[in-house]
Amino acid sequence: MAIEEVYSLLLPLDGTRLLLPNAIVAEVVGFSQPRPLQGKQPDWLLGEMTWQDKQVPVISFEGMRRGGRPAELNPRARVAILNCIMGASDLVSLGVVTEGHPHLVRVDATILTHDDRQEPEADSPVLCRVFIANAEALIPNMEFIEKTLAELLEAA
Repeated sequence: MAIEEVYSLLLPLDGTRLLLPNAIVAEVVGFSQPRPLQGKQPDWLLGEMTWQDKQVPVISFEGMRRGGRPAELNPRARVAILNCIMGASDLVSLGVVTEGHPHLVRVDATILTHDDRQEPEADSPVLCRVFIANAEALIPNMEFIEKTLAELLEAA
């Protein structure tokens, strides 16, 4: 029986990594300061940027997870443009600030194990924690992220 592989990207964050299937990442672009959004927004919602003639909200995953804004952005910071997968709103894409270039990895059952030392809370941007070849990574809860972001943008 063949082992199923999923081409994925490890996005470097402040002290950890996000593991995402390659298909959800549309592009990784250089960071430029996002334009602020109208109204009061949480610190983790950094603003919006133009990508392919569309306005894309840009978030700090660490800020959303920890509550707040990241300290100082790394000069190598990038924005990973993610395709929204839930289709529950007009939100088509969103940007996540990374600490550098992502790394392509081929993920299969032989290199991925669940990290059950600390389970994420139900309403969290983290779906689960994993070890990929003995390195820690987070799998984001895209449903939670997209829903939370869509609600904020609709209220603005």
